[in-house]
Amino acid sequence: LRSTPVEFVNFHLSAYKPSSPPPIQPLTDNRRTKPPTPKSSRRAHFDSDGWHLTPIYERDDLSPGFERNGPAIVEELTTTTLVPPGMQLVVDEYGSLHIGEGAQR
Repeated sequence: LRSTPVEFVNFHLSAYKPSSPPPIQPLTDNRRTKPPTPKSSRRAHFDSDGWHLTPIYERDDLSPGFERNGPAIVEELTTTTLVPPGMQLVVDEYGSLHIGEGAQR
């Protein structure tokens, strides 16, 4: 068998190089001159608080610094975010949504 040729059918190589994560830059959005308005509204049921006519916002319309008391719905392509009554939505400088009582950033 020493003179029999060897054929590689599959070959896999993994490599790892330690590196530091890239810096995260705050968003700058100079296009918006006025606060976003809801694109529509719908009745939504909240377990402990019943039915509410709830404004619906498009996620791409929310700039850093946007704040809104619940109830509210934020829609985007891959998810829907619900802000219950009594909670507050805040968009931070990186575009992340924070929901809570007073929505600490």
